Amino acid sequence: MSSCDKYTNYRTVCGKIKSLFTVIETTILENSALTNLETTTKQNSPSKFGLNVHEALQNIQLRY
Repeated sequence: MSSCDKYTNYRTVCGKIKSLFTVIETTILENSALTNLETTTKQNSPSKFGLNVHEALQNIQLRY
């Protein structure tokens, strides 16, 4: 095996490792975003959301 072949193999392996880490990083970021979304959704439960809409409508009625 010439040094060129070794270099090509090294680049291929490095490329595969790099793309693997990119996939892992993307998955972690997506999971983090989903967790944040889930937390936000839990905090803004439908009843709480309904109250906010009700309050907003009352405020509009009071102004006009």
